[in-house]
Amino acid sequence: MQIERIGNVIKVNFPAHGPRLAQLNESEAKPVVQASDKIDIKYKVRCQRGQVYGGDSSGMFAQLGKNEEGLTTLHLTGRYGNVDVDRVFTEGQVVREDSYNFDFLGVIEKITEKSVTIAVEHRSSSKRHDLATFAIRNYNFDLEKSNKQRAEWYD
Repeated sequence: MQIERIGNVIKVNFPAHGPRLAQLNESEAKPVVQASDKIDIKYKVRCQRGQVYGGDSSGMFAQLGKNEEGLTTLHLTGRYGNVDVDRVFTEGQVVREDSYNFDFLGVIEKITEKSVTIAVEHRSSSKRHDLATFAIRNYNFDLEKSNKQRAEWYD
């Protein structure tokens, strides 16, 4: 997998699906949360057969900020299950978008206080995840391990 940055566009060449372009968020329309503000990541509230589920804390916290290049970063901290979490995600980084038997990858296009938008390799459109969904799918993501699994799958 090759990643190339051209201005505010990231070009990722996925082996199986070819090139995919991701437009980075360069606008300053909304102020970015200060680095000192922690966001408690909570599960989405849902109702099933009259019973209300969710709304609980996941045990993880998010902090948004900017790096030296001016790109938005998301710093996940806390604990999920038995695992201590301390990860930093940046716009333009390759992450897990979804998985079943196989990791589906994408590039982070935009990070906001409530969601993360990912340009997916196997679609022409982007996918938006709330912070809880994104955190649960990527708190232990390892790109090298995923690429190895994908190479074995495609062989």
